[in-house]
Amino acid sequence: ALASFKADLTVCVPDISGKLPKALESAGTGKYIIRAGSEMKGAPWPEFAPIWQQEASSRVSVLAVGGDEVGAINVHVGKEDTSISLRAKHAEAAAQLVAALVDGGVLPKAEKLSPFPDNREAPKTIGLDWPEDTVDRFVRASIFPPHDPAVIEDPATKETYFIENMEQYQQFRIKVLDEGKKEGVTQKSYAADTHWYSNVGGSIVKMGDSDIHMPLKTADKKHKAIIPGAAIGSRKKLRMNEPLIG
Repeated sequence: ALASFKADLTVCVPDISGKLPKALESAGTGKYIIRAGSEMKGAPWPEFAPIWQQEASSRVSVLAVGGDEVGAINVHVGKEDTSISLRAKHAEAAAQLVAALVDGGVLPKAEKLSPFPDNREAPKTIGLDWPEDTVDRFVRASIFPPHDPAVIEDPATKETYFIENMEQYQQFRIKVLDEGKKEGVTQKSYAADTHWYSNVGGSIVKMGDSDIHMPLKTADKKHKAIIPGAAIGSRKKLRMNEPLIG
């Protein structure tokens, strides 16, 4: 299909496997590949490695099909970044590079980043002996909705739990591992079952959990109750986190 279309410019963003469409397997004019993040054995997406390995920057580059880099932008990896927020930064940088290709202008050439050892492999679950900083990096690197978040295992029961943030990790250690209350960790009460809140898309999400910081067992995985914004009989969607009581 690509060959018959005879496009002046073709840009491909390969998936994690790196496999290219047949039309891009051979070099030619006007054919480019976008690369972002870092490769790492066992990593579920290219944004995982920069966060997990504490890289200060992540590279987004345009390569000719032959493999030569023709332009690149390095984006900052913040201490609060998750894989999904880093993907947004990658997408913005990629858009700038593609725009330069379309306009026929000069593409930016960012400084080369120091390579990390190729023999590193991404962990599958959180290690109970990890320091909290390491847990935090793994949790943030594993946040890429709609994919599942990080997982941790209870060594006594072999049950596994989803960990979406450090509050859930702390609750896992306190309530599941029965390590007792840690200093600086406070218990909070949350909305009752009749409370609903709007998410960023304007849909209404039921807050039905008695303790939202208690991690969910992977065996109990389920979808949250969601009501489309239009279902409340109003053209105007609720603002982010605007409550609907009833």
